[in-house]
Amino acid sequence: MKHLRVILLLILPAAGYGQSLKKVSIYADFHVNKTVYDRTVSNNAGGFGGGLQIFLNTKSGFNPNIEATSDAFGGTKELHVTSDGRPIWPKDAVGSILGGMSLKLTPKSYVNLAAGPSFFDSKTYFTIKPAIAIRFPDNQRFVFKIALMHVFQHDDISNQPFGYLNFGFGIRFI
Repeated sequence: MKHLRVILLLILPAAGYGQSLKKVSIYADFHVNKTVYDRTVSNNAGGFGGGLQIFLNTKSGFNPNIEATSDAFGGTKELHVTSDGRPIWPKDAVGSILGGMSLKLTPKSYVNLAAGPSFFDSKTYFTIKPAIAIRFPDNQRFVFKIALMHVFQHDDISNQPFGYLNFGFGIRFI
């Protein structure tokens, strides 16, 4: 029995050192949105959405990632018109495909900056998305994330950007 304990004490730590870093982590994300700025804030006051984020894990503190999100917005949906009578349509849904880089701040937290196209009203707009996130518990299966989606909404109506906060919760399934 004594030999068994000694063998186990020698083998178990060695097994931990033999574990390799997972190459990819995939998180499913569910979030609520709050519009911070828009040319018709009341039409798109808030909403909800979901997404998928894929991280390429590296030994450095920088991890490339790609994410795809879809957001639905609700609000008053009033008719707003320009000074020359053209309608300013509310946003019902916004889809995005963003690529970026995350920087690990601590073993359980990171900041992320992603950029790419967002799609709504049958048009494509350039978007940037800074975020900060905390993973928990020790196995980092869950993540809480706060992000700002800044959509450069430059079109023939105005050059006013569209921005909204995401408050999200995610779960890692790979």
